[in-house]
Parts: sequence; C-alpha cells; structure tokens
Amino acid sequence: MIKKQTEIFEELCKIPPLKKGWVRLVHRCIDKGSTVPNITKFGLVFNKAAAGLTNIKGGSYNSITEMASAYDENGFWDSLKHDDFCCYDNARYADTKLVFDMPMEEFCFLETFGRRIKGKVDAKYLVAKISNINADNPNITLSQEKVCQAQAISHKNPYHPVQCNDIEAMIEKLLERTPLENKAEMKEKIKKTINRTKDNFLFEIQEIKETRQSLIASKLIKFKYHSL
Repeated sequence: MIKKQTEIFEELCKIPPLKKGWVRLVHRCIDKGSTVPNITKFGLVFNKAAAGLTNIKGGSYNSITEMASAYDENGFWDSLKHDDFCCYDNARYADTKLVFDMPMEEFCFLETFGRRIKGKVDAKYLVAKISNINADNPNITLSQEKVCQAQAISHKNPYHPVQCNDIEAMIEKLLERTPLENKAEMKEKIKKTINRTKDNFLFEIQEIKETRQSLIASKLIKFKYHSL
C-alpha cells in the first residue's frame, strides 16, 4: 500500500493530537540516502519477508517495537524532553524521528503477528518527520519549555484524517491456510492475544506514569529540603 496522505509535518507544534484508542510510534533514523523516502512511500517495514519488500531497506524483526518505541500521547511528549531511548545500534545518535499514529488494535495485531503477515506499519499512518531532539545527538536539543509550548499547540490541532485498515480482514488473511473446521477457534485465540497485548501495553504505560510521578515528587522533596 502506497501512502495517500499529502502532508507530513516537520514542526512539533503541527503534530496532530493522538486519537483515543490509538498509539504513537517513533522510529529513529538517519535521514540519508533512500531511508526516509522509502519509509514515506512504503511505511515502516519491520519484517521485509512478511511485507514482501525484500529489495528495500527495512528490518527482519519479530515485532514493531524492535524497530520503534510505542507511546501514549503524554509519554511521547515526555520523551522529547529527555529521550533515554536505548538500542544496540546507532539509532540513539540519529538526526530524525519519524512519528506514526495508528489504532491500538492494529498495533497489537502487528506486534504479535506482523512477522507472519503484513510486516509493516502503513505509510498512511505517518504524521511527522521531526528532529531527534534531546537524545544522544548533542547537536539537536530543545528546551523543555519549548517542548511544552509545542505540546499545548498540538492539542488544539485537528486529528489526523486517515482511513484505518480492516482488522477483521487482516485476521482472515492470517487464517487463510487454517483448515475451515479450526478457523473459529483460531480466530478467538488471535483476538484474545490482541487483547492481552493491549492490556500489557496499557499496564506498561501506567507503570511509566507512576514512575515519572514518583521521580517528580522525589525531586520536589529534595528541592524543598535543600531550600530550608
């Protein structure tokens, strides 16, 4: 599927707000050669074999989150204030972040089954190409105040207009080689797996929020103590 969206935002303040029930993905890369043009055209290819795109640059991973970070909206903006992303390769030093907004149900399906079918996040979900600010690249920084200002403006923007993929059709595609007598049972197992992946993701998001709140509270207490 080739991208149909006409605009990819390159300013933080122009990023659309995240729709309810959606997830925001961030892929860090170096904007060099065909890397960004290919992602803009074909999407974020995390498993080239499953996507049938073995001739372009992409990953051979089992899941999306081996190639991108997944956030809720607040988590995304917090990551721009100080990106502590860790990876075995040089993605921490990348100059570019590519931002995708997609339905959480589709994300959970691809996170678990994408290595077998589809293998990519469609380019139509790409909403922004921004600088890899406040990561390990010392040449790309932005103050927390500027990030907060962009976040406040972003919340007032219109939602990203895109026609979502049919998750039921994706499940049917996955089940094509399953014997007819086993399809109903397998379909139920797939849906339970999607729901379990969703619950795990939401639990992780909540843990991150609680950890962040605890750190903020700890810093406030230390500040108050040292001010006495």
